[in-house]
Amino acid sequence: YPTNPNVWLARAQVYVAAGKYDPAAADLTRAVELEPDAGGYRMWRAQVYDAMGQPEKALDDCNEAVRLAPGNVMGWSQRGWVYAGMGEDDKAIADLSHAINLDPTDTLTFARRGFVYGAAGNYAQARSDFEQAIRLDGNNPLGYAALAWLMATAPDAQFRNGKSAVAYAEHATKLPGGSAPWMLAALAAAQAESGDLA
Repeated sequence: YPTNPNVWLARAQVYVAAGKYDPAAADLTRAVELEPDAGGYRMWRAQVYDAMGQPEKALDDCNEAVRLAPGNVMGWSQRGWVYAGMGEDDKAIADLSHAINLDPTDTLTFARRGFVYGAAGNYAQARSDFEQAIRLDGNNPLGYAALAWLMATAPDAQFRNGKSAVAYAEHATKLPGGSAPWMLAALAAAQAESGDLA
């Protein structure tokens, strides 16, 4: 077996891209065993466990990743996202905000925090975070699709705008990575809100 943990990480990433989470978790476990003091491998495994619907295992890995590498932005961001999935919104926002303080240019973390704010009913802050994600990386479809979803589905009518939602969602689908199922769902929701179901 290879003794370089990056070899196991590389194969795990291939498995993740193919949606094969069980072998990915196994490879990442091997990487962790080879280099237990490197938080990055645990952070990767946390993402896999989260995708597998095992938030407790994901949280354990995130806690250890943050302890081992307290300056690693993605460790805090991933733990915040795991907390969000567990319904721990306050903890999620605290961790995501800390990640943003560490790196105020991280598009993914702004989008994640926007989703948590939106789920908590803070639509103004959600919109602000999605807009910031767009400002930070105009070629990333994440912020556009997230903003479209908010404008199409927010229970508070003052934050809904079907026409703008369609424009943002359509723009997202034209960018690399914009064909993710939830982004296409955002487009469908935007079209429904605008009354444009053609």
